[in-house]
Amino acid sequence: MLTSAAVLGATVATMFAGHIAPAQAQSGYYGAIAASVNSGVYGYATDYGSYADAEAGAMSACRRGGGGGGCDVKVSYRNGCGAIAISRGWWSYGSASTIGGAKREALNRNPGNASIKHWNCTSGYQL
Repeated sequence: MLTSAAVLGATVATMFAGHIAPAQAQSGYYGAIAASVNSGVYGYATDYGSYADAEAGAMSACRRGGGGGGCDVKVSYRNGCGAIAISRGWWSYGSASTIGGAKREALNRNPGNASIKHWNCTSGYQL
């Protein structure tokens, strides 16, 4: 009788477990922005599988854009956004979980009268 109750309990638990959504694994979308300040060129990459891949993609885009050997990764982020702010003689960069946060960070890091030159976000992180 005790064995039947244990089997019945396990069966009922299994039935209810099938109705509970499994925890979602956090997806890893990575992005980066690379720039060559001297040539005024930047490149970006979004929705890559790792920081290294996103940074390599941004560097490649910057070089293709004419930045050549002067390109450097300026900001990288996971599940979020990045931005570039430019004022006379200054480039600054920011990243955050929202585009508003990334833009604020880039503007706050710039000592001049800056404006946003570029921004981009990984999938699902634009607000």
